[in-house]
Amino acid sequence: MSKVTIEHHRGLLRLRWHHSGKRHTLSLGVRDDAIGRGIVQIKASEIERDIAAGRSVES
Repeated sequence: MSKVTIEHHRGLLRLRWHHSGKRHTLSLGVRDDAIGRGIVQIKASEIERDIAAGRSVES
């Protein structure tokens, strides 16, 4: 299963993962604070579930 990681980039949070031999990046435009981390964690979980279910995930 692909692991989606949360990264701090220029004050904002983004998600990164590998799937089907490609690296994907998704910038959500949320600040790196407690609320932003909660939002990004929910999205990361959704992406991981989609990958596990075999659904296409594009960044």
